[in-house]
Amino acid sequence: KNDARLEPSLQELDKTEVDMIEQFKKMTRQGSYASVKVIEHHKEGFTVIAEDDIQKMTLICEYSGEVDLARNRVFDENDSIMDLLRTPHSSSSLVICPEKRGNLARFINGINNAKPESLSKKNVSSIRFNVSGQCLSLIHISEPTRQAEISYAVFCLKKK
Repeated sequence: KNDARLEPSLQELDKTEVDMIEQFKKMTRQGSYASVKVIEHHKEGFTVIAEDDIQKMTLICEYSGEVDLARNRVFDENDSIMDLLRTPHSSSSLVICPEKRGNLARFINGINNAKPESLSKKNVSSIRFNVSGQCLSLIHISEPTRQAEISYAVFCLKKK
């Protein structure tokens, strides 16, 4: 169950911020996203690039997909699994798995956080909030991003 009370450290949004998130979600459901697009890159495969310069802290999308218990995905080889709710127990921790359903967040390139040279590429981050009692994971630009620049993020905290 997506119960944000299980992770007390999550920031709870006030009514104005919740209204802003709801407006953002409404816009994305209608197809209005930040100026990005998914392309097929000759080295990276399908990836997200900036269509125009994008300012730091610009919201890109909500990370979406099937929600599952973390314990069910321990040995999953999917490289796009995102934490949704972190608790001390895998029986109550939740992850988002964009295997069957998802959005453009699925195509943001993940990088190996064990290599300092990889981390220097990072220009996208995720942030999780308590929104009306449920966890929500949003993707935003963490560094100013130039037109045609590929999006890179550290989604997995495991070192490989």
